[in-house]
Amino acid sequence: MAAMRNRAILFLLALVLLSTAAMRQSADLDRAAELLAGQRFDEALALYRAYLAEQPEGSRAAEAAFAAADCLLALGRYSESVDAFNSALQRFKDSPRAAKGYIGLGKAELRLGHLGEATRHFSEAMSTSSSPEIKGEVDALLAEAYYEANRFADAVEPLERLLANGAAAAQRRDNSLRLADCYYRLGEAERAREMLAELLEADPELLSGAPELAFRWGEILYLTGDYDPAGIVLQEVLTDYPSNPVFRHALLRMGDVERVQAEAESDSRRKQSGLVRAIGNYRRLLLETELDRRAADTTGHFLSDVAALRIVQSANAGAFDTAADFGLPPATEMIAGVIERRLSNEI
Repeated sequence: MAAMRNRAILFLLALVLLSTAAMRQSADLDRAAELLAGQRFDEALALYRAYLAEQPEGSRAAEAAFAAADCLLALGRYSESVDAFNSALQRFKDSPRAAKGYIGLGKAELRLGHLGEATRHFSEAMSTSSSPEIKGEVDALLAEAYYEANRFADAVEPLERLLANGAAAAQRRDNSLRLADCYYRLGEAERAREMLAELLEADPELLSGAPELAFRWGEILYLTGDYDPAGIVLQEVLTDYPSNPVFRHALLRMGDVERVQAEAESDSRRKQSGLVRAIGNYRRLLLETELDRRAADTTGHFLSDVAALRIVQSANAGAFDTAADFGLPPATEMIAGVIERRLSNEI
C-alpha cells in the first residue's frame, strides 16, 4: 500500500514539475515576444532557441521557429535566416504563420541579392493565404523589389493593385509617384502625365524642393506636346537648381522646347529668334559638359554629343552657319566628332 502511495506521489510530483517547466517555457516565449517587439533581437533569439532545444515538438514550436528566423533577419544574418525560414516552413508548412514565413524568406533572399528567389517566395506567400493584409504586404514588397531593380514593367501590376485596394494617403502618393515613373520609363508619357496631374491637383506643392520630380514633370509635358507649360517648369528647374545634376538635362530639354516651338513658327523672324534661344541652351550645355569630357565622365560625353547634334539640327532649320554665327565648329566637324567618339567606344 505504501509503495502504491509513493508511486502516486512521485507521479503527481512529476506532473507538477512538467507543468512548472511548461509554464516557465511559455513565460520565456512571452518574454521573447516582448524582446522581439522591443527590437532586442539577440536576447529574443536566445530564448526562442532555448525553447526549441527543450521542446522541438512543443505546442508553441512553430511560433518559436518562425520568430527565431525573424530575429536572424532583423540582425542582418541573412544566410542564417534563409536556413531558419526554410527549416520552419518544412516542419510547419500548415501553420498559420507560414505565409509570414514565406514573406520573411523572400526578404532575406532579397537582401542577399537573389531577386528571382525572393519574388518566388513572395508569390508562395500569396498562394498560402487569402488574407488581404498578406496580399497587400506582398504587393508592396514586389513593387519595391521590381522598381529598385529597374524592372519597371514588372512593377506596374503590383503598384496598380496597391492603388486599387486603397492605402493611407502618404502610401498612395508614393505608390502613384512610382507608378507614374514606371509609365514614363516604359514610354507611356500620357499615362504618366495623367497620374502626375492628379497628384499635383491634390498637392500643388508636390514639386517644391523636388528637382528630379520637377524636371520629370517638365519632360513629360514636353513629350506629350504641351510645350508652353513644359518651358515654364523647365525654366523653374534651371533657375532654382543650378547645382543639381538635373540642371544639365533641363538645359537640353529646354533647348528642345525652344527648337520645336521655333520650327512650328510661320513668322521667319520669330522662328530665327526661337532657334537662337535653343542654340543658346545647347551651347551652354556644351560648355557645362566640357569638364566632364576631360574627366572621362560618360554622362558628360552623352549630353555633350546630344547638344552638338541639336545645334546642327537647329542651325540647319534656321539656315545658320554654326561657325560664323555662334563661334562653334562647322556642322560637319561637330557631327564627325560625335561619330568618331562613338566608333572609338568613348561612350
